[in-house]
Order: sequence, then structure tokens, then C-alpha cells
Amino acid sequence: MKTYRKTYAVHNTLVTYGIWNEHQTLGWKKLFGKGVAPTLFDVHEGVADVYYHRVFDTFREVLQKEYKKDNHLFSKAMDRYQLQVETIQTIIKQDQLFQNVPDLLTFTQQFTDTWVGLDLSYMPDYIALDAAAERLSALRREEAFGFYIGADNLIRRSLEALFPELGSLSQYLSLEELRAGKLPKTSILEERAHHFVYFEGQVITKTSLERVCTEKKLRLESIYTPLRKELRGLVGNTGTAKGNVYLVDSKTEQPSFKHGDILVAGDLGPDHLSLLEQASALILDKGSANGFATIAARSMKKPCIFGTKITTMIMQAGDRLIVDGTNGIAT
Repeated sequence: MKTYRKTYAVHNTLVTYGIWNEHQTLGWKKLFGKGVAPTLFDVHEGVADVYYHRVFDTFREVLQKEYKKDNHLFSKAMDRYQLQVETIQTIIKQDQLFQNVPDLLTFTQQFTDTWVGLDLSYMPDYIALDAAAERLSALRREEAFGFYIGADNLIRRSLEALFPELGSLSQYLSLEELRAGKLPKTSILEERAHHFVYFEGQVITKTSLERVCTEKKLRLESIYTPLRKELRGLVGNTGTAKGNVYLVDSKTEQPSFKHGDILVAGDLGPDHLSLLEQASALILDKGSANGFATIAARSMKKPCIFGTKITTMIMQAGDRLIVDGTNGIAT
């Protein structure tokens, strides 16, 4: 089972999400014979939570191997990348919308190739290179500033011009659909405007990210998960408890609350008193010693830790926790 970690949150067209995925899979494979695992996008009203599986580890492994074959790899890649950036930025600055789909698709390929170059500009982060290489890396990154946003904006406006009958729904057309020349029904695009999951070239609607992960045998975890070995906060109330995590106000699907679960929240208000009465303990990212939730936990004699800052980002519903309220630790 592959583990995916949330890495970014962005607002782009579905075409750009397709380019994002392809530059890391096909683009890297074309250059080095090995790409990374497909990127997972969970998109609500156009805004995507982007999940990676070992992307940066794969970059490091590939680049270390290739650098041993050719210690001029970085300088060659940056020369090529400079030309790519200049070309794509010239197109963006001209601000001329694409008049047909083939021209738009040609641009998406240029975007893909340039994005691979942007990845390679970070090579000094993965390999020990000299100071000159680090300066060149910084220069190339600075030159690329804005090309990603500019390219996505040009794609968005070109889609609206090419498909005026769709209006803003055109941003939910996929790269695969443009290539095939088969556009989905408006009702499908409207569903995507609400929510979709994009993975391995598939646009999946009418389901949740959690269900897609179950079907694809993927595991989700926060990028902060390595920090969860021992969570520390301030003592709200002493005592110890064991139980499964229940995330208060979570937007994702999770099992129904069960008696004895541990409540994990940013903070807690009066609306959740009934849950706290049945919970075995309370952990808060925020809160205070004299806050409502902390006082309520004391009155109910529930172990309570507050001010952990990151618990809601790290924990998943159903995770098993031991809360040591006396020392302000959860493991």
C-alpha cells in the first residue's frame, strides 16, 4: 500500500493538474528512464489538496544516480531550462489566447518540459554541489518566477475562449479529454466544479477521497506525520486515557463517534459538550488554561492537553492514542 502525504494546496485548471502529474511521471521517465508515482489531487471548487508518494525521495535517487554518470548534468540541464523558460515566458507575455485546441496542446507540452527543468533547478538540494551551482540554481529559480501561474492563467482564459458555451466550467476539462476531442456533458463539469479526485489520468466524481484511496489501496497521511511520535502540549487537566481519534469538525469522512474516543480539535465550544461527556480525553491545537473547553474537561475529569498546534494536521480519524494529561504528552 502506497502512502501519500499532502504537500501543497493550489488553485489551478484541471489541465494544469494533468500537466503537473505528467511532468513528474512521463517527463522524468523520458529524461532518466524513471518517473515518480502519480500525483493525487483532491479538488474542492477548483482548489486542490495535492498528495505525493515519495516524490522528493525519487528525485534524489534519480539525480544522484545520473550525476555519477555525468558530473556536468546540472549545468547542461540549466542551459536547456533557460531556453525553455525564455520560450514559455515570451508566449505568456504576448498574451495571445490560443485559437485552437492543437495549439493549446502544443503549449501544454512546452509547459510540461519546462516544469521538469524547474524540478532540476533544485538539484543542489539533493546533491552536494559547489557554490557556483547553488548561485546558478537560485538564478534559474528567480527567472522562472511567475511562469507557472502565468501558464495556468493563459490556459484558463484560452479554454474559456475556445469553449464559450461552457464559461468558467471549461477549467474542469481534462488534458485527456482535450487530446481525445471528447468533451463531457455540462452536468459532469458541474459535478467537478463541486468536487472531484484526479488520479492516474482519471477524473472521479460522486465519491470521497477516502473511498478512492480505499479502492486504489492508498494510504493518506499528513506531511507532518513524522512529528507524531510524541505530541506535546500544555496540561489542561491531568490523568491518562487510551482511545481512537475522533476529529471534531472534520470535512472528511470518518467513523461515527464512539464512547471513549479521544476528541481532537482546533478548539471546542459549547456545541460539543455532549461529545466531550462521552470522550475519554481531549486534545486541542489551540485553547488556553482558562478556555471554555479546558474548564469543561476539568469539570468532567477528562485528561486534556491544549496548545499542541499540529495535532489536527497529523492525526487521522481512528488512529490509536495514549494521552498523558499529567505531562502534556500524547503518543
